[in-house]
Amino acid sequence: MLKQWETKTKKQKPMSKQDQFVRMLEDISPKQLLEDLSGGNEASAQDLKIIRDVMSQQGLSVGVMNVLVHYVLLKTDMKLSKAYLEKIASHWARKNVKTVRQAMALAKSENNKYQEWSSRAPQRKTSKQEVLPEWFKQRKETPTAKEKKPAVQEETEKEDIAALLQNYSKNKKTNQMANPRD
Repeated sequence: MLKQWETKTKKQKPMSKQDQFVRMLEDISPKQLLEDLSGGNEASAQDLKIIRDVMSQQGLSVGVMNVLVHYVLLKTDMKLSKAYLEKIASHWARKNVKTVRQAMALAKSENNKYQEWSSRAPQRKTSKQEVLPEWFKQRKETPTAKEKKPAVQEETEKEDIAALLQNYSKNKKTNQMANPRD
């Protein structure tokens, strides 16, 4: 997108990259900006309606609106959020932002404030500890009935189960021999 403007402006005196970017934002429409930022895909009617509504409600110029759209898309992972766009547009209108350079300076300033705030804000983890009643704690501390069984009793139970299984298997074989089906 900037390359197109570089070739058009080479006839004049050389401009810095920032000057070229400012000039481009002043000269193109928000629709063209959206399409350039989306790799040439057509801008959606909903996005264009949002931009048109915000521009008329807040009285922003095309260049300032382009800065706003670019800023919002960068901050929101290329999603044009109406509420976020309106909030920043109303802030810029209250600050009486009229030029692309003013809008860019304000956007940079706000971004720097946010970066500073987020790095200074304590990263505290809010962990809530559950309050357990005493009876629950005691229940956990005392061994359960299964844990209290002595090893000898467990062995006896295992032997009884094995004997029952063996007895069942013998009875099944006996019944099959007595009643052959085929």
